Amino acid sequence: MIDAMNGHSLGQFKDDKKNGQGTFYFADGRTYVGNWVDHSMSGEGVFTWPNGDRYEGKYKDDKKNGKGTYYFADGKKYVGNWVDDKRTGHSVVTWPNGDRYEKRCSQMCQHHRHHDEVFLET
Repeated sequence: MIDAMNGHSLGQFKDDKKNGQGTFYFADGRTYVGNWVDHSMSGEGVFTWPNGDRYEGKYKDDKKNGKGTYYFADGKKYVGNWVDDKRTGHSVVTWPNGDRYEKRCSQMCQHHRHHDEVFLET
């Protein structure tokens, strides 16, 4: 659950909890814009980090769950499925130069390889 003491929010509330569409601004510069259920990020949302990274996709109980796309500040892009903030299933990673890597994971993915580069979980 998001601690309101670490930032501020704009949006809909029900019973003193964030519910419906809203935005939360974290004190460290991160931002979440999307759906809330009982004070937790749930449903469609966009999470942005101060370094320029961005995730667009599904959330459940404050964790990435379902289909989503993670855009890295350096231009890499990960498209795939998530379960409890971990990548799983079929995924595609693309690099700014157009290189592409596809992977199908039967369990949680631990890393992806692209030539000599290892793309670790974030």
